[in-house]
Amino acid sequence: MTEPAASKRKAVELLHAEVETIDPDQYASHKQLKALEAKLDSTIERHVRQLDMLIQAPPKMIRKTLKVSFYYSFVPSVKLEGEVHAAPSEGHADQVHRSELLDDGEWTFRVEGTIIDGNKNAACQSTAKKFSHFFRKAILDLDDQLYPGSNPIEWSSFRSGDDSDGFSISRPGKKGFQTHRLRLQLLRNQSPERFALSPDLFNAISPYLTPNCGPDDTFVKADISFALWQYIKEKDLMKTDDCRVISHDEVLQRVFECHEQPIHAIMGSLQTKLTPVGPTVIDFTLQLEDTTQVCLDTKYFSIEVQAQETLLHAQKRALAGLAAHRKRTKPELDLLEHQMADVVHRINGHVATREWMHQFATDPSGFMTKVVESQDTDNQILSMATQATPVPAHLHDSNLYAQPWVHSTIDMVLARDGGGGH
Repeated sequence: MTEPAASKRKAVELLHAEVETIDPDQYASHKQLKALEAKLDSTIERHVRQLDMLIQAPPKMIRKTLKVSFYYSFVPSVKLEGEVHAAPSEGHADQVHRSELLDDGEWTFRVEGTIIDGNKNAACQSTAKKFSHFFRKAILDLDDQLYPGSNPIEWSSFRSGDDSDGFSISRPGKKGFQTHRLRLQLLRNQSPERFALSPDLFNAISPYLTPNCGPDDTFVKADISFALWQYIKEKDLMKTDDCRVISHDEVLQRVFECHEQPIHAIMGSLQTKLTPVGPTVIDFTLQLEDTTQVCLDTKYFSIEVQAQETLLHAQKRALAGLAAHRKRTKPELDLLEHQMADVVHRINGHVATREWMHQFATDPSGFMTKVVESQDTDNQILSMATQATPVPAHLHDSNLYAQPWVHSTIDMVLARDGGGGH
């Protein structure tokens, strides 16, 4: 809207001041409409800039809890009556084989994630993120005795497409087995990477760490380094004669096993006290008997989500809609601008003609004398243009050509010459 608004303001500036004297009421209404339009344009642009700044700003993260539940069910199959007693026929072998498969039954293992607020069981409504956003991979190892030679089953959030609340796997059972084992490995999608602290380091700097809602107690390296620095400042452990060296107290001596260290060496020693978060491994022993869906276990993971994520998506949609609207209406706005410029040009022409006629009607002789004097001045200027002497300042005063009758006279001469040429 910036370019159309600028052209509209330019069109207003082109209007002659004499328009106000001709029709004061209409001119006042015109000025009010233009002022309202300019205020509306500036208000819209201000809000658009604010929306853009909010979207471009780093997102504010809040801590939530991801509740991951594991469900299991087993559905036994029932033989179809008449298949076992059927007379041998061409398709009898296929019927028996299918009956055996149905007798084995089918089990289903399902993983489902729900984002909750802290310790509440109510689902969090402030984020659209789902289970697949926080876990990049899941690996399931089946029982070797029940499924000999089978490869691990892998689920990947990158291959699953859209965000999902979880995944499930179904497999047929096998006669002669009452139970089977299942190992599940869940790999977090962590960016930046999170680390678990050694017990002695955690006891030292835990009061300075960002609170963690989950039981896993993992932190990003930036939070760990900042917490250690806060501990050093509060305990005043920097040496007075060399602030680059840290003199350890008893707690840090047990952690780093030395009395003092340069600051850069502490960061290297800190790395040895951090353990990257590995996969979450869970082993299940499952029954191969008639079982309705039961919840085997529940795990809780601390996660970070954007605050007011729904509002942020609405702001992005608003900006995208505004951009599409501007693109769609640009041809219409350009046409209106062209029409407005044409109207202003015609109004100025009528005002100039009216002023010319008014001056001529008031004093025809004096008016024509001024016209002749103006023509003589123009001829004198043109003749002096080829001379070495400079043109006097009063002969090229721009104010002489700003009078309304000058423009109208030039238009009339050009129109007459153009008509004669045809």
